[in-house]
Amino acid sequence: MELIIEQLSEIEHTAERIMQAAQEQKKEIAKEMELKTKEYDESVDKKTEKRLSELADEYKLQMEKELIELRERTRKASTKMEEVYQKHQDEMAKALFHRIVGV
Repeated sequence: MELIIEQLSEIEHTAERIMQAAQEQKKEIAKEMELKTKEYDESVDKKTEKRLSELADEYKLQMEKELIELRERTRKASTKMEEVYQKHQDEMAKALFHRIVGV
């Protein structure tokens, strides 16, 4: 009987050691997963920042291109208006004069 009690006691101690080892292993796995998650998050953050920076650069270049095109169209329109004015300034002045005077 005493032998059975000793064996049961030994089994209980072994089970406790196994449970403690399992708890320690569980903690180590949790730490490892936390570290991997942190590394993954940092990697995703870096990739996201890089992509956002690339997009910002692309949009800046596109805006600059559109601004250059707008300036060119504005310059052409201004030149065209100046040409029309120079060509027809006497006619415009006479028409305006007659409108004001009522003749």
